Amino acid sequence: IIPDARVVYVDNDPIVMAHGRALLEDNPHTTVVQADMREPKALLDHPDIQTKIDFNQPVAVLLLAMLHFVPDDGDATAIVAAIREKLAPGSYLILSHAYAGDVSEEKHARGQEVYRTTATGSLTSRGPGHLAAYADGLEVLDPGIVPVQAWRPEFDGDAEYDLGKPNILGVVARVP
Repeated sequence: IIPDARVVYVDNDPIVMAHGRALLEDNPHTTVVQADMREPKALLDHPDIQTKIDFNQPVAVLLLAMLHFVPDDGDATAIVAAIREKLAPGSYLILSHAYAGDVSEEKHARGQEVYRTTATGSLTSRGPGHLAAYADGLEVLDPGIVPVQAWRPEFDGDAEYDLGKPNILGVVARVP
């Protein structure tokens, strides 16, 4: 829709970075930056990001399937707060996050144990309350905080989902 939109893709994995740079090297509007969201000030002050993105203008920040890799709730909250602080009115914050639903403690512990054997090592489930706190003071777009498969701009109120089941929750919020 906007072919000259400027995009910065950020990751901390060197292998992902190599692939991203190879895939996007011919796109003059896209920059690939190696940084870590757990250091939001360094990330936001990165010269390649500062060159590409004007945070005095409305932007969209997508934290998709990322915050659940941050085990400490306080750290996840601080990451979102640092990013929100930079956003101009009219900007969007888009989040998705793993959610355990109402699974038993035993099933949750088994899932955590399986995930500990992967490269990322941990996954922290957070629910709608956490996403609501991340979006506090922002205008949450319809349909609100829901499983990502239920979110769509043409939401008509009929999407069915069960917050008792594990899922990936999503929210799109606008800075007033």
